[in-house]
Amino acid sequence: MSNATRTQPHTATAETRHTYVTHLVEFDYPERFVQDQVGHAYASTTAIYTGVSDEYRNRLVQRALRRRHHDLWDKK
Repeated sequence: MSNATRTQPHTATAETRHTYVTHLVEFDYPERFVQDQVGHAYASTTAIYTGVSDEYRNRLVQRALRRRHHDLWDKK
């Protein structure tokens, strides 16, 4: 069996794990829930598996700004 064949299942598993964690985060599941789903003792380990989109980052910034400066966002 070649090295490529032996590492393929691990690669698929790692990609699936990254995708799963990223989707949970982007759908606003609680951080602790996500961490528990993948069996990590530390949030920093879970963060390694998270690769969120620019759109999600923008939503987080907008949400934070609206909470902090709601008076500026609601005026038109």
